[in-house]
Amino acid sequence: MPAKKCVVELVDAAGQPVADMAVKISGCDELKTSPAGTALFLVEESPAVVLVAGKEAFKADLAALPERLKLTQDGGGWKA
Repeated sequence: MPAKKCVVELVDAAGQPVADMAVKISGCDELKTSPAGTALFLVEESPAVVLVAGKEAFKADLAALPERLKLTQDGGGWKA
């Protein structure tokens, strides 16, 4: 299966972007979110596991990984 582009967008409970947060998808380097709360990955591994600040926030087969994944801060974690 070819690589797939995925933009991870982090927002707080009020819908505001969360900048400078560590995000990683399995098989990719860890990135920090931009001032707009986004990080761009080129994903090749399946399943694709998204980690935010070291904690699993989302997991899906590569084919089911959306091009844009919006995660909202929920208490101590993140939800899609």
